Amino acid sequence: MTPNCSNRSRSLWSAPLIVGLALLVPSMAWAADPPARDAEKSFELAAPKAEAVFNLLAPQDVKVMVRRTPRGVDVRGTEGEVSAVESFIDLLTREEGRRVDSVEAFIAELRPTWDSQKSYKLPPGKASALIAALGFNDVPVLVSPEPEGVQVEASKADQETVAQMIEIMRGQDLKAKARKPRPAPKPDKPEKPDKPEKPGKPEAPDRPRAHSPQSNDVAERVAELERQVERLGRQVERLINAMNRQDDDQNRDRGRDRARRDRRGDDDRLIDRRYRLPQDHADHLFALFAPDDITDVIISREGNQLIIRASERDHRTIRQLVEMLKRGETKGKEPSEKKEREHPPAKLLPSSQTG
Repeated sequence: MTPNCSNRSRSLWSAPLIVGLALLVPSMAWAADPPARDAEKSFELAAPKAEAVFNLLAPQDVKVMVRRTPRGVDVRGTEGEVSAVESFIDLLTREEGRRVDSVEAFIAELRPTWDSQKSYKLPPGKASALIAALGFNDVPVLVSPEPEGVQVEASKADQETVAQMIEIMRGQDLKAKARKPRPAPKPDKPEKPDKPEKPGKPEAPDRPRAHSPQSNDVAERVAELERQVERLGRQVERLINAMNRQDDDQNRDRGRDRARRDRRGDDDRLIDRRYRLPQDHADHLFALFAPDDITDVIISREGNQLIIRASERDHRTIRQLVEMLKRGETKGKEPSEKKEREHPPAKLLPSSQTG
């Protein structure tokens, strides 16, 4: 832009008394006016990348104006600045939509195309913003932090794009340049036999690819959410199974308690049963239960038949005694004569069962 300063220079040179200032006035008159930043363009970007571009251009010392929109960003500056920003956004979106399952494999694929490596000095805040913008998995450059800035590995064309963006971030003016068309993909060439390597300096180890904290790897996030849902599902299933087992245990305990109560009720109910025994055995068993201090068993007698009222539990014990008496009876042994003994009055009750 040609400065319009002829009037000012003429007025300054017409004063004869200020010849001493004549050497300074022309330099002030011919100082370049700031470039007109009247070029404006809108860019559609995914939210994370739009936020990253906005953070690059938002500092007060950056002369390019930027505004966030629902669809991306609006940029205003000189034609050269807008063109440089457009090239940078093309770099960010060139491989967009490509699924990168392995960052290492993607870097190995791109490394043969990287013929430029350059370091840039930047303040920590701007260095972090640049790493965030270039650190998306689908951006075909490698950015690494350095103590005083960043290092970028890329092709020469992409390196020039990054360098122009860094000039804008530093607040410097860019002249308008014609944007270079995106290079067409080259056809695959047949592989040449490997040449013997020349001795030289050992290659530096590969730097890990810097990942942006604002990276929007949708596939990874969806996979992580699916894993969390699956873990929650397993936990809910375990809780349901534990609750079902607890209910089963409680039902089983209640059933056992009910059966125990039922059995206890049957055992405590008084039942009349008859036991027929030999004379001497009947005498012994009657004498055993006849005393008045035995209240749980009520016994009466009809000849050799004993009528006993007792609980089922006591009847089981009595049956065991009767069986022992019967087994102990010896065949062929003459019955011993026993004197008749006086017995206390028997408690006679109507019989209901005969044993």
